[in-house]
Amino acid sequence: MSREGYKAVCHTKCYWQETLWKPGDVYEGSAKPCKHFSEDGKIDKPLPPPMACEDTRSNDEIRSILKDKYGSSKPSSWSRKQLWAALRQFETAESKDESTNPSTDSIVIESFPAKCGFNAKSQAGLGAHERSCEKCKEA
Repeated sequence: MSREGYKAVCHTKCYWQETLWKPGDVYEGSAKPCKHFSEDGKIDKPLPPPMACEDTRSNDEIRSILKDKYGSSKPSSWSRKQLWAALRQFETAESKDESTNPSTDSIVIESFPAKCGFNAKSQAGLGAHERSCEKCKEA
């Protein structure tokens, strides 16, 4: 952010701050730009095609992505539209999963050590363990 505010270029048609923005429109202001804006006006990750007919991948490529990446094999009788819809469903679920569940590297699991050396995952688990453990009762 510069001293006077933000400057960003819209990279897709969107409606933000009561304004209809088109690709190439420049925003200058004090509010942080939304996800449809970037410094250079280019999308970091390309958007998937909005329709099956606009996707440049062949049916065989879509089938191999479904099988290799998502473990889903579809019947050979399925049309391109059905294959593409199944792929979009998996891609949408994957993006939602990533945004709602952070990767395990960023999760810190707290442990609660018992007197006997057992590590519980929660305070309630520690209490339950101590009530049933003979070593913890003796100490």
